[in-house]
Amino acid sequence: MAAKRKRFVRHANYARMTMFSDCLMFHVFNHAPDVTEHMLRVILGIPLHVTKVHVEYPLKFSTGTGIRMDVHALDKDGIHYNIEIQNNIHGASIERADYNGAAMKIFFSKRNFNFRNELYLPFISHT
Repeated sequence: MAAKRKRFVRHANYARMTMFSDCLMFHVFNHAPDVTEHMLRVILGIPLHVTKVHVEYPLKFSTGTGIRMDVHALDKDGIHYNIEIQNNIHGASIERADYNGAAMKIFFSKRNFNFRNELYLPFISHT
């Protein structure tokens, strides 16, 4: 009986999944620079070459605060991309983009990354 219940719950969870679900996005983008590069080229309309991709990349500060980027990408020119995938448009606010952008600038500039003060924060969401 317990196995049937677990199977039912698992199938119900799968039925609720969308292309914006975290677990699905993890598997689509994780260590897949070619997939991330294609998506960024389509969204941003600029030529770029993605060299690194990390999904659910945490930026932590000594104050105990920080952010978790859904998809962090780095291109050959040292430009950082924080791709945020949202289940609804309400999570994609300008305030959140400002906060994430500021956190990225602080984090990467203090760690001697090749940071050129250029970054992109595309939000992918649906209503």
